[in-house]
Amino acid sequence: MKKSTIALILGLVLIVGGAYAGYNLLQNKDAPVTTSEQPVTTSEQPVTTSEQPVAGPENNKPVAGDQKSAEANPQNGRPVVSAPDFTVFDKDGNKVKFSDFKGKPVVINFWASWCSFCKVEMPDFQKVYDKYKGERIEFMMVAGTDGKRETRESADNFLNENGYTFPVYYDEGLMGRDNLDILESANAAYMVSGYPSTAFVDSDGNLIGVYTGALDEARLTKLVEFIMDEANNGKTMEDALK
Repeated sequence: MKKSTIALILGLVLIVGGAYAGYNLLQNKDAPVTTSEQPVTTSEQPVTTSEQPVAGPENNKPVAGDQKSAEANPQNGRPVVSAPDFTVFDKDGNKVKFSDFKGKPVVINFWASWCSFCKVEMPDFQKVYDKYKGERIEFMMVAGTDGKRETRESADNFLNENGYTFPVYYDEGLMGRDNLDILESANAAYMVSGYPSTAFVDSDGNLIGVYTGALDEARLTKLVEFIMDEANNGKTMEDALK
């Protein structure tokens, strides 16, 4: 076969092949291109703040501190969970450990001055604190001083402006003060995911439960009375709010 004939045939093959490929390309021009890259997630996602809406008692469940210490209560089956220890600072800058209050019921409120729901419940906490001040119960109002969104100065300004006198402590483990490990932080110990949150601990050091959301005077009073009454051993926080 002559070289000119072979060249002609090859030329025709290339033309037909190119046309076919072009046809397929046009047919699939709208098809999605799949690569090995995953979809890109941008930072423009809905922002969830640490401030939670007001929660009812049905939404509150005990937060386990040391799961290994939990065992069934022989009275009615309520899990017994030891309240985890933590380190905070008082207004004079002294270290205070939660275990220092061992033997007394304790109310631990987690708050921040930027939290609108905290501002709603603060007057009720002051009223209840004033009512039970001097009795066998401790209040620990723990400010989430992370050094950024909340500082000791901003917390103090808020307290002074409103004339609050309940015992305030600063969770500066959040910012690593005095080389505190983050796990020594009160917020970390109780796995606080939103403000306000309030933990209730009985005189035996058992964590009764954590209420997430703003508490009013009536509900707070019920829960305070509940942890002060040793006859309630074995009952739950939900029982107190019925």
